Amino acid sequence: MNSFHECQKCGRPLKDEKSKERGYGLKCWKKLNAELDINDREVVEAGIPAEMKAE
Repeated sequence: MNSFHECQKCGRPLKDEKSKERGYGLKCWKKLNAELDINDREVVEAGIPAEMKAE
């Protein structure tokens, strides 16, 4: 498994092991998940299957 030393979103040093495994600090991980939730809701509301969503 990869171990990151800096957050892949903001570049700050990662301190705890879970963050190092994910590659994101806790705040950035929460923000990233919130952004994904919003995008998924928009896709569902538009009637587009999530697997067809453009990245």
